[in-house]
Amino acid sequence: RAEPARPSLEPLRGATIVCYASPTPTSRRLTYEVGGRTGFIDYKLNGDGTLVFDYTDPSGKKTTETYTPRGRGQGGQGARRPGDDRPPPPPGRADDRPPPPPQFGSSRPAGRDRNGASSTRVSGTEALTVTSPAIGADGSLPVEYTCDGAGASPPLEWQAGPPGTKSYAVTLWHEAPDRVKSYWVVYGIPSNSTQLGKNSTNVGTTGLNDKNRAEYDPMCSKGPGVKTYHVTVYALSEVPKLRANAATRAALLEAIKEITLAEGTLTYTYERSASNAK
Repeated sequence: RAEPARPSLEPLRGATIVCYASPTPTSRRLTYEVGGRTGFIDYKLNGDGTLVFDYTDPSGKKTTETYTPRGRGQGGQGARRPGDDRPPPPPGRADDRPPPPPQFGSSRPAGRDRNGASSTRVSGTEALTVTSPAIGADGSLPVEYTCDGAGASPPLEWQAGPPGTKSYAVTLWHEAPDRVKSYWVVYGIPSNSTQLGKNSTNVGTTGLNDKNRAEYDPMCSKGPGVKTYHVTVYALSEVPKLRANAATRAALLEAIKEITLAEGTLTYTYERSASNAK
C-alpha cells in the first residue's frame, strides 16, 4: 500500500526534470530546469521515518520542509505549504501501526540520446551511490576537468554492485534542448573495480564521444549560464559486446538493456566565464 508522506502539489509550469540521483542510500536529489536555470530538490529519509525536503529554486532561494508519515508524530499530517487550502489527508490506519518507510528506487533519469535511443530506467534495477572527490560542496566541477583547464577526466567512485556483477560501465552526458550530448563512455570495467582515477585511461575500454573519438571530451559550453551534467555508472551482469568503431552511448545503452543490475547517477554543474563562453 502506498501512503505518501507529503501531499501532491501543483506542477511547476515550464519545468523540465533533467536528473534524479542518489547521493546516499537514504537521500535523493531531483534536478530541474526552468528557463535555462537550474533548481534542486534534495530529500532524505531519517531513522524515525520523517522526510526532510530542501528546496533550492533557480534564483538560489532555499527553503526546508519536514514531513511525517501518516500515523506518526503529532497529528501525522506532515508539513503543509502556505496557501494550501485543500483538506488535510485522512488519518492513519485504524490499527495505528506505523506505515513502512518510503522505498527509493533506481536513479537513471529519463532522456533520449543523439540517435533517439531511450535512456529510461530499466525495470527492477537497484540504485548505486556514485561520488567524486573532484566535485565541490556546492556541486560544481573544478575548471581543470573542462576545456578551460587541463581537460582531465574527473575521478569517480561508486559502491560495489549487487551479487552477479561482472562489469561496470560509465557514461558522462548532458541533456540539451534538442538531444542528449555524450562526453565520455567507458565499458568493460572489471567487477573488482569501484573507481576510476583522475585522467583514467587504462581501466576498461573507452568508447566514442559525440566527436566520434575514443576519449574524454571535457565540458566546453558555448552558451552562458550554469550547465548541468551527469555521470551514470551501471553494474552489469555481463561485459557488453560493442564494436570499437561504433561504441557510442546509444550503442552501450542498447547493449545493456537486459543486463543492468544496478545504476546510479552523480549530477554536477559547471559555468564557464563570460569571456570563454562566447
